[in-house]
Amino acid sequence: MIPDSYNADEVQRQYDDAMVRRNNMITNRVTVGTLIKRARENGYILPMNRPITVPTAKLKGRSPSYAASGMDPREFAGPEIVKDARLFPLDAVTLFVALGGVGKTTALMKFGCHIAAGRDYGGKTVTQRRVLYYLVEEADIEIDRKFGAAVHRWPAGDQTVAANNLRVQSCVGIDARLTRMKDRQIDGTGIAEAIIDAAKDFNAEVIMIDHLQGFVSGDLNASDTATALGIELNKVVAATGAAVVVAAHVNKGQINAQGIEQGFATGSLAFENTARQLVGLIRLPDEAAQKFGLQSVQSDYGLIGIAKNSYGRSNVHSYFAKVYEADFHTVTVEPFAPMAAATTTIPTANDRLCDVLVNFIQQKKVTTRAEIERNAGTKGPFKASKSKVRDAINKLIADGAVTERPFTKADQAHFGVPRQTQNVLEVAP
Repeated sequence: MIPDSYNADEVQRQYDDAMVRRNNMITNRVTVGTLIKRARENGYILPMNRPITVPTAKLKGRSPSYAASGMDPREFAGPEIVKDARLFPLDAVTLFVALGGVGKTTALMKFGCHIAAGRDYGGKTVTQRRVLYYLVEEADIEIDRKFGAAVHRWPAGDQTVAANNLRVQSCVGIDARLTRMKDRQIDGTGIAEAIIDAAKDFNAEVIMIDHLQGFVSGDLNASDTATALGIELNKVVAATGAAVVVAAHVNKGQINAQGIEQGFATGSLAFENTARQLVGLIRLPDEAAQKFGLQSVQSDYGLIGIAKNSYGRSNVHSYFAKVYEADFHTVTVEPFAPMAAATTTIPTANDRLCDVLVNFIQQKKVTTRAEIERNAGTKGPFKASKSKVRDAINKLIADGAVTERPFTKADQAHFGVPRQTQNVLEVAP
């Protein structure tokens, strides 16, 4: 009934009619399931079952080309933290991970200012580029505070250049999520396209998104969520060629981490798979604090490391110091190199496990996955669970340190490998 033609008698009549029909059995009732079934029988295809159509030409591929004289190195936008290891590859996604309060935003603001000004970091040259920075938690006044602390000790000319080449957008009060739930799937929201437009207007070569949890919807532990975000981020990469840097929190299991490894970021591992580089920040590890005599001021220092790097060295790190700027009542970060520590590498737990496994296989000459797993556990020679041992073996095979090949009769004769074995492991030549 239309509100402006309300009639009490008609309402009462409709109510009485409904009460009468409620008590009558209705046969051949059609449910939603019946509708869907009949629609399918007549050729209707539900949206979730419709095939994805891609022009054939886009999937034909091409022949790779070989450059006999080699190729130029990948170009990076960020500073070099150790020799041959720079931050933020262009035309790629970087995941920048830290525990809350360690200094993600402070460090990204510092790096963004160095890039925007083309100012050296730790004595290493940084090419000047335009930077676009989105923050989901910081209001404009706090952005100005962090910027001021980052450039406070710089010459006025560098401060001006940094400000001119840096655009910072506070997303406080804005729904800036790149993805959203729609029916049973996760789709883009159009924010990626808005970022692309802004980056092209400003000619930005670096785009920072701080932080992941505020720019994505859905279950962070679900690969669908990470895959959808990866699609949106790679849209930005493909359209701009920029270094897209996404800040994120660490997962709960890494809260007290003493090193930086893959699996460091919160949520599904598919987030890390999307990134070509994984950078982590942690508080200064206990071992380093003791080594450098910094136990009493350990909280004022930290470690920045590269756990994954598709275009250069990985499993390397340097250090940073938190510097309090009284005029801005906040901290900034500066490079810190105690006893040339910036050029050293502290082996991670995973690296140590890989070394133990290689030694074990080398002593056996030939062994099997089953034999290795029998020795897994905290009381075994590897001091690691079966799942960690499996992951380490797969990594060694992927890296070419260990090979897995079919079982032969010679293996049984020479090494006592069981007859039912299908594949054996050995250290690569």
